[in-house]
Amino acid sequence: MLRKIKKRFSVILFPNALRVLSALIMVFTIVISSGCNKDDSNNVVNPSEPLPVITGKVVDYWGNGAGNLKVETSSGTTRTSADGSFIIQNLATPYDISVYSDFYGHVETFKNLSTTKPNLSVSISNLTMANKSDIMVIMPQHNSNQRALAIFYNDSGYYKSQYDFWGYNYGILTHQWNGNSVVQGKMTLWIYTTDNQGNITSFDKYGEKPLTLTSGLNSRVVFNDIDLNTNPADSILTGTVNAGANLNIQFASLGMNRYPFGNAFTYGSINWPVTTSGTGFSVLAPILNGNVYRYFINITLTGNNSGAGTKVAEIIPNKNNVISFNIFPTLISPEDNDMNVNFDTPFTFSKDYPNGIYKISLSYTKSNGLTVNRTIYTNLETYKLSNLSDTGLAMNDNMMCHWYVAKITGYNNTDDFVNIPPAKNPKYKEVLYSESRFFKTKFTKTK
Repeated sequence: MLRKIKKRFSVILFPNALRVLSALIMVFTIVISSGCNKDDSNNVVNPSEPLPVITGKVVDYWGNGAGNLKVETSSGTTRTSADGSFIIQNLATPYDISVYSDFYGHVETFKNLSTTKPNLSVSISNLTMANKSDIMVIMPQHNSNQRALAIFYNDSGYYKSQYDFWGYNYGILTHQWNGNSVVQGKMTLWIYTTDNQGNITSFDKYGEKPLTLTSGLNSRVVFNDIDLNTNPADSILTGTVNAGANLNIQFASLGMNRYPFGNAFTYGSINWPVTTSGTGFSVLAPILNGNVYRYFINITLTGNNSGAGTKVAEIIPNKNNVISFNIFPTLISPEDNDMNVNFDTPFTFSKDYPNGIYKISLSYTKSNGLTVNRTIYTNLETYKLSNLSDTGLAMNDNMMCHWYVAKITGYNNTDDFVNIPPAKNPKYKEVLYSESRFFKTKFTKTK
């Protein structure tokens, strides 16, 4: 480009050399500036422009803000406000961000983010539901071989509570939720018959009533015989699991939800037993006219040295449902019980179709007895310990460590993953776990 500019100006005669030099500098500056000052679509940032301001939020899996937690990036650390919000400046994208989610060495790192408004969902055990209401449910006396189950469905679709009466005709159901202090929903009541072993043989009566709850205030709902005038149809829901060799159903539970989706958190779990054998399942369920309820099965698989997995899928009455699991992640390196792992050792694992986010879990115990748990969310299949943020939690020599990988299918990248909290995201249906491995640190150089 400079040679072209010189050639162009060599044929123009100026009165003196100074004017020639001035013109050359001016044109050269214009050309260079116009070439670098491109928009973001060309991934070129003008150095004079400020770097993105990250206005994020740290939340639990339900989207509730978590205050006073340390957030760490390459540009420094900050703490979340009472509602979980934080601001990070002078940070170029893509960026990594770590959240110290409690005081027990639990750090969660989100890799390769580009969004300027991330919702970082972390595992927090000390958060509680902000709102609570007790519901007294009263019903007609039922037969000795009958039982009753009361379920309150919050109209938001994210919360429900249930109470099994076990032969009584009254009981108190406690409903807890976050968000508005006043919620609307439906109080439902099921009457069903059991055999001597407690297995359900038939569903006999059903009723529902609209109910508004106010946090801190108790409610009372009375079901009379006239309110229980629906006799649900009995249907056996069946299906098989397609998950490859050496994997069998370890656990299965039924969910009935009045809302359009079910995932690992909100599939509407109830306590009616699901019969499993190898890779097959069956469960007796009540069917109401008008398709009031959707039915979901939560399947947990396990196998010999091949990891485990859990998946929520909708099942359809009067159909042999086939639940297909995707390919489980496989650890590649380091080998199990490797004694020479350092900060530059590549941790690799299989990255198979379909897309997903990989959750790498590492744990180790420091000399002071503190067990450190690190979680890294990434869509790359290779990781190194040198990438870890380690303020106050650095690894030492000769540490015995444990690691495994969980693949959460359905996500394209980490930006996609932090877009909606997991409990409210219909994508959060399947988590596939690798086998576990151990390794010992032996650092050949200082980090």
